[in-house]
Amino acid sequence: MRLVDANILVYAFTTSFRQHDRARAWLAERLSDPVPTGVRAEHVPDAHLAALALEHGLAVASADGDFTRFPNVRLENPLA
Repeated sequence: MRLVDANILVYAFTTSFRQHDRARAWLAERLSDPVPTGVRAEHVPDAHLAALALEHGLAVASADGDFTRFPNVRLENPLA
């Protein structure tokens, strides 16, 4: 089991980095449900939590609707 640092996610979602292809491939090998393309740098913290939730079968408790962009992430809004 690995805890992925956010910099790997930044590389995976920012095509201008030379590490982009390798980081994206590495994530795709480890996540049963790849994180979608089109996620911008400001979504990296959300992507990090989404990846952890998917890996461990957890729901994300948040009032942030941006989590809906991650397929198969169960979102629970405790404030709704």
